Amino acid sequence: MGVALQSTIGGLEHGLTPLAEACGALHVFDRPTEWGGALWLPYRRQRAELEAAIRAATGPVKAVFGHADVVSGHTLSFPL
Repeated sequence: MGVALQSTIGGLEHGLTPLAEACGALHVFDRPTEWGGALWLPYRRQRAELEAAIRAATGPVKAVFGHADVVSGHTLSFPL
């Protein structure tokens, strides 16, 4: 489990953005993307956008990676 603290409300820039900028070997998906046999679903506020990305998947998808926010008073209560 990783912690990527959201910095913009739409999630386009977040805790992984500076890491990707610092290391050219990394890629941070900022839009729903089908790549490497997986569907990558970054944070989105609109459920319809995620549903559309799932419907639009064209290849054989073996895995789905998604960003989900947990809303609670104990979200960051675990040791980092």
